[in-house]
Amino acid sequence: MSRTVADALDDFMDQYRKTLPTLRAPWREDWRSPCEVGEVDQVHGETPMIHWRPVRNDTMDVLAPVEAALEIAVHPDLKTYWGRYYSSHLDAAAPDGALSLLQLWNAADSERLVENQIGHVLTQRQAKGWAKGPLTFFFGCTEGAKDDYLLTVHNTTGEVLLELPGRKPIRVLAPSLAAFIDELTPRSNVEG
Repeated sequence: MSRTVADALDDFMDQYRKTLPTLRAPWREDWRSPCEVGEVDQVHGETPMIHWRPVRNDTMDVLAPVEAALEIAVHPDLKTYWGRYYSSHLDAAAPDGALSLLQLWNAADSERLVENQIGHVLTQRQAKGWAKGPLTFFFGCTEGAKDDYLLTVHNTTGEVLLELPGRKPIRVLAPSLAAFIDELTPRSNVEG
C-alpha cells in the first residue's frame, strides 16, 4: 500500500517537533492561532514573539471554495495537505535545496489561501501559451533562489512540480505529494 499525504505529513510533523523543539513566531493580538503555546515574549522595543507547535485539524475542507469558484475538483492530496494542520510555515531541506512548506496559521488564514489559489489558477489561464499546460495548485516555495519558484501539485496526476508563477512547470520533482514530503528533513530558519 502506498503512503498517503496524511501519513507523510504526520511523520514530517513528528520529525519537525523532535528536531526543532523550540519554535517561535511573531505574535499579533488580532491574528491568534491554536498553535500558540504559553505566554507572549514581550521584549521592550522588539516584535512580541510566541512559542508555537503544529496542531492537528482534520475538520477543515479549506479548498471547497476554490472548487466552487473554479467549478473543478481539487486533487485530494491537496485537500488533505491544507486541511490537516494549523502551523506556521515549515522550513525544510530537500534533495534540490531549501524550501518552505506553506501552512495555515488559523481558520481566517484559509480565506487568504483560497484567494491566492484562485489567483494562481487565473494567472495560469491568462498566461500566454498555458492552454496546454497543466492545472496546478501551490503548497510551498523554494528559498535562496534568485527567482521565486513555487512547489505545486499537478491537479490531474498528483505529481509535484517546480514552476515560476505565470509560466509552465519546469520539471517534475516527485511522483506524489507524499513521496515529496517523505524526502524532506526539517531545517531551522526560525527566530528564537
